[in-house]
Amino acid sequence: MRLVDERTNSPVTGTCSLRIGGGQRLLRMGVCPDEGLVPFPDWAETVHIFCPGLADTKLKKGELPKYVSVPPGRPLAIKIQTVEGKSTKAKARVELKHANGKYTSTEDVTIGGALAPGSIPLGAYSVRITSDGSATIADTFVLDPGESGLELAYTVVPGCCLPLTVSSIDLTTTPNVKYELYLLSETRPPRLQDEATLGLQPAGQGRWAGKICSLPPGRYELTLRADGAVPESRVLDVQPGNPRPETFSLVRGTCSWVDVLSTDGLPIPKALAVFRWHTPEGSQRAETTTDERGRAQLPCLPAGAGIRGHILADGYVPSSVEGIAGQALLAVLKKEGAITATLTGGCARAEPEQGIAVHVEWEAADNMGQGHETVRPENCFMHVPVKQPGNYRLRISAPDLKPVLKEVALTDSLDVDLGEIELERGGLLIVKVTHDGQGVPGASVRVSRDGQPRNTDSEGVVQFAVLDDATRTVEVFVTHSELASRRVTLDLANREGEQVIALWKGGTIFGRVLNEDGFPAVGESLTAEGPENRTTTVDGQGRYEFTRLAPGPWRVVRLRMFGEGRAANTMGSGDFRAITVQDEALVELDFVKTADVRGTVFVDGKLASQLTIGAIHGPSATGPGSTSATLQVDANGQYSGRLPMTGDWTFFLGRATFVASIHACPCIVDLHFAQASPGNPDAR
Repeated sequence: MRLVDERTNSPVTGTCSLRIGGGQRLLRMGVCPDEGLVPFPDWAETVHIFCPGLADTKLKKGELPKYVSVPPGRPLAIKIQTVEGKSTKAKARVELKHANGKYTSTEDVTIGGALAPGSIPLGAYSVRITSDGSATIADTFVLDPGESGLELAYTVVPGCCLPLTVSSIDLTTTPNVKYELYLLSETRPPRLQDEATLGLQPAGQGRWAGKICSLPPGRYELTLRADGAVPESRVLDVQPGNPRPETFSLVRGTCSWVDVLSTDGLPIPKALAVFRWHTPEGSQRAETTTDERGRAQLPCLPAGAGIRGHILADGYVPSSVEGIAGQALLAVLKKEGAITATLTGGCARAEPEQGIAVHVEWEAADNMGQGHETVRPENCFMHVPVKQPGNYRLRISAPDLKPVLKEVALTDSLDVDLGEIELERGGLLIVKVTHDGQGVPGASVRVSRDGQPRNTDSEGVVQFAVLDDATRTVEVFVTHSELASRRVTLDLANREGEQVIALWKGGTIFGRVLNEDGFPAVGESLTAEGPENRTTTVDGQGRYEFTRLAPGPWRVVRLRMFGEGRAANTMGSGDFRAITVQDEALVELDFVKTADVRGTVFVDGKLASQLTIGAIHGPSATGPGSTSATLQVDANGQYSGRLPMTGDWTFFLGRATFVASIHACPCIVDLHFAQASPGNPDAR
């Protein structure tokens, strides 16, 4: 069995560990795969494969392909804790799903414990945590590359219920109502909390009652949908207690549908139709998918409402359609084309056919978009999918072959065959990687972004036969597990001898990321922009870290989303911090909103003076990792100062306390203490 790195299509050569089981046997062993080959004894029934930087892989005896493509991965742990942070005997069900279906998991975890699924594939995930009597936690996060494991923490809190009343003058039977519930936030895009059928009970006179429970407190966008009725959306504030029911009225609408066909008249199933329309409340959006007949039902809308849709289907050119509610719409899609070629010469002789890459840059006709992608030929045949007319620029490269450039302009026809393209061995490029003047063995070196990486030898040297007479400069990427990565543009005016690239240990940027309420921004992404772009995720304690950064200027960006509802897709520039990183230096950059406060201090209703007041973030006493501050009171009973973050603060004067919620600042907060009753909760 051969292990292949999914990113590069090359054999896995790092040190991996195996856990092999069969019958009563259990064998643990470490191996360094030779050309990716790993053992699988005849008696083995299962084998677990653990390789650094790759996702854990589990195979059974009847599931042994010749090649196993292993995606990049990173260890993950999800902590489940109560409000007080104490363990209980209750269980929580944790559902974890990869956006592209590469990984799914459903496990029961004791509250106060943690789910540790090991190293799982990188990418976007959704997590859903449910527990009896508690609010359902729904979240998304991105598992980015990183050496250490990512730890997320979620707090289980009591759930709230949202009572609803549905009325309709058109219906005499209980309607089939479905709902979509999105959680709104000032710092994150709207997040799908739940979608299901609403359970309703008759309440008399064309009214039905129902409720949605297990909700954490917060602001939500709720949309109700029923067959033949106009969808109704509303922003609601859900809080503990016994709120009054929200009333929704079902109004008959005019329904439409769209038929999606190919140019030869055949229906296209599973096409995605994204439609928009306008209402007095603003722009609305809905997605639907065509059935086996190529038909998709659209939401029922008020008569005369204009709608516009965008149709997407695999293997077809995207198309648009527009009309009026009640019309039958038709979208005819043209099959996508391709730029093809047969690669000869070096491709047939080359050992790493997988090392050949075709980097494609394209600009659509009429300036309707641009993009880039990398494709890899199979059996020396190049196939580049084309979805729209425009100008395409292809760069065909491999570690030991001269790069070949091709430019293609496509107009009416989206298909073109470039015939045979001969790949020739190029001139020699010798790179030596050093640190403190010494050669660095085992460094990974790539020529161009899409080039196949090679490792330096014991002297820190690696060779590529990629140069042609026209090449004046070449971009080289160097990475090492213990040194800062580096991207260098080499000037090849002097082609003789070694091209030396020096690496540094690199510096570190770390810090905290807190939301407006002072709590950790768990799961948010930060990007470090510099000689390269690096991304990391905020952990359960609100901390982040970038290590081995090349010396020089860097900018750490926290991207934020603005707006409400599902239409809130505009990404703002967000908050950022700029800093210059020194080699082997630590730099702390916090994303924390401070609070400038001032006010007057009273003790038992009288002005106090010449005092020192302590402050702790949160309503409870100090604890590990708590944030504190001190404030000085002058002779007139006045104080002023800056608190290191917003949120709830507890102010101390001896044993007496005063709790204040501090958000929009600068602000005035008068502090009232009752010395006669230390810690009196009624002191306001």
